[in-house]
Amino acid sequence: MQKYQYFYPGQVVTLSGGSYPMTVKPAEDEDDKGIDACCVWFNTDMGGEPIEWTFPSRILKLQENQEQYGYLHTRFEPGAAVRLRSGGPSMTVQNSQSLTGVTLVFCIWHDKKSREPLMASFLSEMLVAV
Repeated sequence: MQKYQYFYPGQVVTLSGGSYPMTVKPAEDEDDKGIDACCVWFNTDMGGEPIEWTFPSRILKLQENQEQYGYLHTRFEPGAAVRLRSGGPSMTVQNSQSLTGVTLVFCIWHDKKSREPLMASFLSEMLVAV
């Protein structure tokens, strides 16, 4: 039986053959933990929206200088500047909400191709202060 590497929320990974850096998001299904990794990243050539995709963990590799067991929850105040750990646009924190052990951070930012501000929410361990 093949052993899969487990990735933790907030770690930055790439496809084994090379790709954009991607931030690992927590698994939504307990049965998927360790087998698949949901990843989020920005491709500025395709617009300012975050892209989310689930990959088999065995085809991903951890980038250097990552915390071995992921990152702790970070408290971000409204107005703070943040970005995904894997990169992307600078975003402004609108607010945050804590739910059963996770902190969801609501962000807003501008994109060169969009007339209106873009918004998304991320788990706090996926973000870093700018």
